[in-house]
This record gives sequence, structure tokens and C-alpha cells, in this order.
Amino acid sequence: MPINNNAIWDAALSGYVGGIAQAGGSFEVLDEEFVIVQAEEFAEAIDSLIAPTTVDPSAGQAMFSLCQTISSLRSPITNSNLAIIASYIVELYEDLLPSLVPIGGGGTPSGPAGGDLSGTYPDPRVSGFQTYPLQAVTPPTDKEVYIWSVSNGFFTLRQLTADDIGPAFAITSFTGGSAVEIGATVTNPTFTASYSTPATSAEITNSDGIDSPLVLTTPFTSGTVVGSFSHNTQTDVAFTLTAVAATTQVATQYISFEPRQFGGVAAPGATSATASGNNANLTGVSGTLLNEGITDSPVGNTYGPFVTSDNNIYLLLTGGASHTFKDANTGFAFPFNAPTPVSFVNQNGATVPMWLYQSTNTLSGTYSILVNT
Repeated sequence: MPINNNAIWDAALSGYVGGIAQAGGSFEVLDEEFVIVQAEEFAEAIDSLIAPTTVDPSAGQAMFSLCQTISSLRSPITNSNLAIIASYIVELYEDLLPSLVPIGGGGTPSGPAGGDLSGTYPDPRVSGFQTYPLQAVTPPTDKEVYIWSVSNGFFTLRQLTADDIGPAFAITSFTGGSAVEIGATVTNPTFTASYSTPATSAEITNSDGIDSPLVLTTPFTSGTVVGSFSHNTQTDVAFTLTAVAATTQVATQYISFEPRQFGGVAAPGATSATASGNNANLTGVSGTLLNEGITDSPVGNTYGPFVTSDNNIYLLLTGGASHTFKDANTGFAFPFNAPTPVSFVNQNGATVPMWLYQSTNTLSGTYSILVNT
């Protein structure tokens, strides 16, 4: 008798009704007695190989649902042998149900508890966490929590202290930025960082998009951005460090391209100025304005001291034609004439809009000038 027994049982267990139909199509001769014998042998094999505690109830239910479906298809199927097989699969499952899937959810457990539980069922107690023991039962007081104690070898019940709290992850320093004159070139700037606790990853991005992002390597404390940065206008290039540990923190440094300011003394009548290295030579009169440093704005800065004898004080500044000034020594207002606009070409070849201020009065003495507004 050609019969594919494996196809029948595999189809019942996996839920493919089509598998049963295919198996049934191979029957030529099959009597009821043979099917009963096969079912009984299958039941004995299941009973001997599968303990009740190892059976997944959902799998058993899936088999049962499949068997019900097969049984319900007996009428339309003309092969009566297939219908007989389906009905005996249902009976087989019902015979095995008490041992495969305990009725009523399994009943109440009993006996001694194990693992992280102690005592006996039905009232065991939690005595550990992931195999690590808890302190012996003591009445807790307000705000106590379990803290692992290395010296004791178990979780102790007590209040937290400041020593229990590790420092929050923070970027404690990030350096590498600079201020340079407009038109200068900064090549391969290097940045360094430090953290309150070790970082797990970090990267540096920049607003110019050059070699960005730069992914740092452990311990994520330094990196060189490969490339050249240059701007012919007043600009800040932002370099942002993003560091990750327990939290993600960011810090920013800038390479700032800023104008240089100038100041000096000369006879009245200057009309403009040209760059001479870090200084500026006046045109219209003889005189040199000395470097007063680079800054994003001259307001709030003090220039000088200027030592003059029957000369005027000149300031070549950025920021417009409406600055006001004070004598930094006396606090009194310091008058300047309306400034002359100058398209100043600096030592880097960048053109910077500036204004040439000349003191209203010819002066003798020493003066320091505060740009007030």
C-alpha cells in the first residue's frame, strides 16, 4: 500500500491543509483498521517523547485548529479515505490533549522555589536579582533602595548617598579654535577634548563642510581636520564636537575671521590708509597707524596709549561711521571728526570696509581711547 505517513503528520503539525490533500491523492488502498493502528502508534510515540511541561500550548492549539479544519472538509472531499484520516487526527489530538496542554492553565505550583526565589510555593519570596542575592529581609525605611555592595557580596537596603552617584557625562574642555585676520588661511586645525567620564564615541563637524564629520578614535580626545579654511569677509567657522557616553553632549569652537583695527598719531589731513604688514600707512599725510589687534567689533575696546605732541589721533576701525569715544583715563567724551570711509585692502589681499577717524583737536600728551558705542 503506497502511503506517505510523514506527509500526513507534517501537514497536521505545520498547518498546511494542502499538504494533506496532496498526501490523500497518493492513496490507492487504505482501510480503516490500518489508519487506527497508525494513529495509536503515533499517540504512543508522542506520549513517550514529549513531556507535558515541554509542550508549547500555542503549538498544540494550532494543531487542533488545523485538525478541526481538515475534519470540516470531509463532505466536499470525494476521497473518503482522506476524510477518515482527518477524523482520526482529530480524535488523536483529543486523546493527547490532557497530557499535551494541561486544562485550566496548569494548576497551582507547589514545592520549594528556586532561582532568584526562595521559600515554597504558593508564596515564594524574591531573594536575588539575576542570581545575585539580596540582603536578608529587614523592614525598609523611607527612601531606601537596594544598592549592590561589592564588599558584602549582595544587594544592601539603604538610602542613596552622594558617593553612590557617578559624575554625569560632560565635555569638560574642547579647544582648538582661534581668531585670525580676514583673508588668512588656516590649514589642518587640531582640536582636543576631555570628558568627565570616558566617551564611547565622538565626532567633529564644521560649518564649512571640510573633512566633516571627522570621526575620532578612542579615547576620542583629539583630532585634526584635514583641509584649508579661508574667508575674505568677517566669518565664524563653527567646529562642533558631539560626544556620546551615557548621554550625548556637544561643545563648539570657532575659527573666526576678523578685521584688524589700527591707531596712531599724525598731522591732520589724512584721507585714507594702506596695509603695511600688520600696520597701516596713512595717505594724505605722513604717518603709520599701528596694529591694535583683531576683533569682531571695536566697541568696548580701549586703544593706545597714544603719545602725541601737537598732532592728531587717528583710529582706523570697522563697524560704521557712528562710533562714540571716551578718554579711558578721565571718562570724559573724546571728540572725533566725522569719519572717512576706506576700502582697506589688508595684508592678505582681502578688502575690508573701514572708517578713518581723526581727533577733532590737535593734542599733546598721552591718551587712551575707549570706543564707547
